[in-house]
Amino acid sequence: MTVKLYLIITLIVLSISSSYGQNDFATVNIYRPKMMYGSGARHHFIINGEKVCTLKSGGHLEYKVFNSDSLTIGVYAVALGTRGKLTKYHVNVEKGNEYYFKVRPKFNSVLMEEIEEPVLEKKLDYRLVEKHTDKAESLTINIESKNAESNSKESNADKLRELKKLLDDGIITQEDFDKKKEELLREY
Repeated sequence: MTVKLYLIITLIVLSISSSYGQNDFATVNIYRPKMMYGSGARHHFIINGEKVCTLKSGGHLEYKVFNSDSLTIGVYAVALGTRGKLTKYHVNVEKGNEYYFKVRPKFNSVLMEEIEEPVLEKKLDYRLVEKHTDKAESLTINIESKNAESNSKESNADKLRELKKLLDDGIITQEDFDKKKEELLREY
């Protein structure tokens, strides 16, 4: 009798802890369905001022949100070396929920629309899945350079130029710019 009671209590605790873990974050899924083969444009995503990833045709971005209840998603396309217009979207999220968006090209920009369900697998290439989160330690792409020259004066100057461009495009705030600029200047 006590073994059965122990198993029941264990199952209840496990189910509560697993559901609690899923309510710690919201998941934003952004799909770029295959629209035409040979599409050379790549869609670049910037979330809350951080460059997150680039999606090819058939790509999927899964972004877990732990630290915020809203996101500013910037997206632009680059084709044949020409950058299109940056389009920004504001998304409110609630922990425990999943959100689905589909992007498609629009003349000189990218259109993003919310959809009810995930995009069908046949319209995606699951080799092109990007998984990211807003936890600072796990962002795979950020303003910091990953190469060995990241501490040199030249790379810091490049970082400052990139930050200035993000500020001018309205992707980051003046406060974010000033904070990062101060950090980079301290490294000089």
